[in-house]
Amino acid sequence: MTKKTPIEELYTDAGPFDQAAAAQALKPFVAIQRETHRIYLKGAQKLSVEGKILAYTLAKKLLKMEGRIEEEYVSAAEVNEATGIKKGSVDSAFKKLREAGMLIGSGSRYELPHYQVNVVTERLQSAANNSE
Repeated sequence: MTKKTPIEELYTDAGPFDQAAAAQALKPFVAIQRETHRIYLKGAQKLSVEGKILAYTLAKKLLKMEGRIEEEYVSAAEVNEATGIKKGSVDSAFKKLREAGMLIGSGSRYELPHYQVNVVTERLQSAANNSE
């Protein structure tokens, strides 16, 4: 029997976050069209503008991780077009999310960092539980 080294405890067979938990948290708020992979928000009244943007970016991250889309990056214009949220509201929310470290990137290419996925998952679960 081989003795485990201390670093062995750090290895995982999973990815950087629990994809199943993230998908489950998105379920009350997001639907994805099977052929086009277009993301639709549902139950949107239960989320703040920031919550809607985070749900959208998390859905894109999951699609990218499964190889269903090529890029997970989002822009304020894309979110505005895809969700119908007013441009001024999207721009303001993007600024808040960038300042809080919930979105990283520059220009028109932003993504939800892996290290924030669990925070977003918990936020979505809380919103779903509070609306029941």
